[in-house]
Amino acid sequence: MAEYKGTFTVTNNTGVAIDNVIVTHYTTDFGANTFGPAPLPNANPSAQTALLTSTTNKDRWSVAFTMQGRLFTGQENCGFESSDAGGNVSIVLDKESFDIDMPASSSCTDNDYSET
Repeated sequence: MAEYKGTFTVTNNTGVAIDNVIVTHYTTDFGANTFGPAPLPNANPSAQTALLTSTTNKDRWSVAFTMQGRLFTGQENCGFESSDAGGNVSIVLDKESFDIDMPASSSCTDNDYSET
């Protein structure tokens, strides 16, 4: 099993300030790497959060935040590959979906939220 390190940032692209932002990256071999909970102004990226992964696991991402009193949540499998090692993953929270933009490998875009 090869181990890879990187970082991720979270950017609010919803058009309004959002609260209680939590973004978590996890695999079965390593513990969770979590940003938040924190408020996030519009168009403002977060500080970098470290992540640790390997080639033998799926990378699972989950997002949650409140916007105008409503809770939005989403999950997606999106692999952090060896070509991404040392790079920064950009998580972009849009009004109707979220993107996971990998530094080098294929990104996972237009992922849906559940709203409650």
